[in-house]
Amino acid sequence: MGANFNTINLKGERPDILGAFRGIQDDDRYENGHSYSGGFGMTTGLSFIEKSFASDDDADEWLIENCQKWEDALAVFVNDHYRIGAWCSS
Repeated sequence: MGANFNTINLKGERPDILGAFRGIQDDDRYENGHSYSGGFGMTTGLSFIEKSFASDDDADEWLIENCQKWEDALAVFVNDHYRIGAWCSS
């Protein structure tokens, strides 16, 4: 099976972002099913990484190389928001 790389930007404190991301996962599973949908619902959760980037593009380069299919989505800091990325099974 394949995988889609997805990203999203979220602002706020880590607990709020974690809750919002769980809601995004739940919505994705409801809309697209529980297997091989290619959305954030296919990730196991969210991990915050202690890295900061100057732009979303710079963050995406790192995320593409470091995210793993069937693992947590990763969140890194970019200016005033967290950039979240994941390889989502499809």
